[in-house]
Parts: sequence; C-alpha cells; structure tokens
Amino acid sequence: MNHKTRPVQVWQDIDVGIADMVEHLNTIPGVRTDASCQGTIGEGGSAPYGPYVMANWTPEGLTALKEKYDIKPEGNGSWGYVYPRCRSTDNDCSECACGTEDKYDIWTPQEVYDLREENKRLREKLREVTRAFKQKAKHVDNLLKLKRNAYSSAEVKK
Repeated sequence: MNHKTRPVQVWQDIDVGIADMVEHLNTIPGVRTDASCQGTIGEGGSAPYGPYVMANWTPEGLTALKEKYDIKPEGNGSWGYVYPRCRSTDNDCSECACGTEDKYDIWTPQEVYDLREENKRLREKLREVTRAFKQKAKHVDNLLKLKRNAYSSAEVKK
C-alpha cells in the first residue's frame, strides 16, 4: 500500500563536523540523508577517510547534488555517498560547498588504495637504497682498513 508522504523534521545526533552538510542536504528537494560521518582525518589510524553522507535521491535531486557535492552512486544509482567539495583556492574554507568552516581532505577508497600502493612501492625503494648504501659503506670501510693496514705497514718499515 502506497501512502502519501511528506517530509518532517526529525532530530538526530550528527557528528559536528558534518552536521551542517547533513542539514543542507535535507533541504534539497528529492534528497534524503540516511547516515553520515565526519571522517577520521587527523585522528590517526591506518586508513583515514574523509567526511561523507549516505543519501538517496530522485533524478532531480541528483542533478542538484552534483552542482555542489562529489557523488559516488551505488546500487541502482538512486542512492550513494555524498562528499563535501571544497571550492577554496587559498585554504579559506568559508567557500566550501558544505558550508562548514573546516577544510576536508576527501579520500575516496581508490585514493586510499593508491596511496597504500605508493607507500609500499616507496618502502621497497627505501629498502633497496638502504641495502645499496650499506653495501657501499661496507666497501668504503674495507678500503679504509686496507689503507690503514698499508699505512701501518709503511710506518713499520721506516
């Protein structure tokens, strides 16, 4: 049975860092928020992620969302993740589309994966350079020992 519906304001505790965005999203016709998180950037951990809101939308709502936010549709495309898009060019986040004063670094799952892969590659390169350095240092030490021995032998002969 399909009953007619209308939007009503519901009070929900939302992370402070994303609350303004959630509030704004719920004013866009055809958009309703389902879940949100302000993210963990700056809190440490092995996989920090930026703020997001899970929402559902109508085609018109999606069009409106794309004007101000980064969208990652899921499922049949009528729901997904909404990310704040900072429009600041000088770290003054009063221009952010989400209306917050905090600047968010948005890390998509692909970016996190790419960064981990780059981190692995750089660690391996560092290991290689370290091995090469140690080998070179060992070689230099051997040369110095030979030089010292040669000098000592020359001194003994005098």
